[in-house]
Amino acid sequence: RQVWERLGHGDLQVVDIRSEEEFRRGRIPGARHLALPGAAPPGSGGARAAEEGGPVPWAPAGLDPARDTVVVCQIGLRSLRAAEALRAAGFRRVHHLRGGMTAWLNLDLPLERDPDGG
Repeated sequence: RQVWERLGHGDLQVVDIRSEEEFRRGRIPGARHLALPGAAPPGSGGARAAEEGGPVPWAPAGLDPARDTVVVCQIGLRSLRAAEALRAAGFRRVHHLRGGMTAWLNLDLPLERDPDGG
């Protein structure tokens, strides 16, 4: 509910990392869809960082690292990984939505849908 309450203030950026199809079917109003990279490109050093146990930094263009950022997926596991990757890239005010869209739907909070999304 805290995410819903803060959305109206405009100080929160919501990043939805679910599949494009899931995103079209229903998302948090104003959420931005971004694909979470599965692996770093060869030679980037990302594979080594992952092997050493640290998250691979992820800083998508257009996200403001100074703003509060909430990452959401379906149940909260992928978003936890994405939040760690954003922190590794210098985002300091990043969180994941515990329980993901499943929790959002269970609270009966509003959804935004594409017209053809169902």
